[in-house]
Amino acid sequence: IRNYRYVGFGSTYFADSNLVHKSLGINKLLSIEKEEELHYKNRVNFNKPYSCIEMEFGDSSEVLPRLPWKKWKKTIVWLDYTGKLTANIIGDIDTVISSLKPGSIFLISVNIEQDSSGSTDIQNNKEKRIAWRLNKLENRIGKKHIPTRANSLDLNIENNNRVIRQVIDNTINNCLNVRNNV
Repeated sequence: IRNYRYVGFGSTYFADSNLVHKSLGINKLLSIEKEEELHYKNRVNFNKPYSCIEMEFGDSSEVLPRLPWKKWKKTIVWLDYTGKLTANIIGDIDTVISSLKPGSIFLISVNIEQDSSGSTDIQNNKEKRIAWRLNKLENRIGKKHIPTRANSLDLNIENNNRVIRQVIDNTINNCLNVRNNV
């Protein structure tokens, strides 16, 4: 595992990079940072705990496609998003799964809190709540990614978790099927 490369979102604290470097002994680390302002770049580079951490600045949807995946051997990728699942995140999953070498490891974390309307009319009416939450999810990820069973679910925290997981699993499986010509 020491020969793997690690790709993640380090933030200004590099908690994941520290963990991977110390626990697994990986010395090829790449951190993607969304913020591109000079003062942020300077702060991140100052906080970088190891010289073996390379930095790429920009949105993950722009950075991930331009990484030299074909040159790399096995990689651990952890896409640790703080926000909810979006079409861009689905695109990132597709990019990574299409690019990783066999034996690589892919991890993803997203916010799975259900959408909550401020309207008591929507919150107190189950049918309106179901339609409203489904519409919010469709707006974020696109209708084509919505699993059929989501149409009848109240996307509360438990159901939302299941639906988001199914969207991610479907994305990975579809990508693998294309990659493997199935």
